[in-house]
Amino acid sequence: MSHETCERCQSELKPTTYEGHPVVHCPGCEAYWLGPKALKGVLKSTEVDFTRSQRDAALETKAEEGDDPLVFCLTCHAPADRLNVLGLLMIDYCAGHGIWLDAGELERIQVLAETNEQWRKTMVKVVSGKREAELEG
Repeated sequence: MSHETCERCQSELKPTTYEGHPVVHCPGCEAYWLGPKALKGVLKSTEVDFTRSQRDAALETKAEEGDDPLVFCLTCHAPADRLNVLGLLMIDYCAGHGIWLDAGELERIQVLAETNEQWRKTMVKVVSGKREAELEG
């Protein structure tokens, strides 16, 4: 994994931890790549305390299609799929390998997971390799 660069800003990606879980961080654009095990751990974690305004902002913001450049899976190097998760967040993911979270989205998924059980379960399905059609029900 050494010397991989961020698809968004071309900065060198750095392995690190977030709340004790291994992640890959881009110091240039503050994005993160999380594998399935790390994401499941982060979704269960409640170590970070969020303010009322952070919680409100996370719940009020709706997912939008962006024109962000395509990202690729750090495991298999295939183009990541883009998925609107329950209308709340647009993510780039590779089923079974992980998700790419842009700046601020890592904290946002934690708030959403703490306040919306359906959303948390859907995210676990995404990283576990469930197909998009399986997520609609």
